[in-house]
Amino acid sequence: MIELITTGDFMEIQRRAIIILIFWIIMIIAVFIDLWTGVEKARARHEQIYSDKLRRTVAKIGEYWRVQIMFLLFDIVGSFITVYNLPYASMLGTFCIVYIELRSVFENLKEKRSVAADIPEAMKEIINCKDIEKAKELIEKLRGIGDERK
Repeated sequence: MIELITTGDFMEIQRRAIIILIFWIIMIIAVFIDLWTGVEKARARHEQIYSDKLRRTVAKIGEYWRVQIMFLLFDIVGSFITVYNLPYASMLGTFCIVYIELRSVFENLKEKRSVAADIPEAMKEIINCKDIEKAKELIEKLRGIGDERK
């Protein structure tokens, strides 16, 4: 890094900055994918969608930025070591954050497909049940939904 600064070759510094920027953009995309699956889960469960989810997403991005800045400090110090030719700490931070968001996406998708998503529709059908035969049909239908999910 010292050679880069003294020789005026800022292309390597620019390359590292672009790599770090790309990883930070990947982090933001991962957070918004998690928000997207969370909204889809709420819609599947017929839940009201409030703006507090977006506020929490923005707050989460702020928290992740602070973590990424800490990793960036390691990259800055590491750049003065000749073998440290990539922003390894920022890469590690991004991979960890994307892993966390990926787990959340899978949890949202699992909950979206759960039986709980069918409960509001089933409740409507139970309320509209007017005779014994309809009730028996509904019970068989609900059993079938439970069996399909297993």
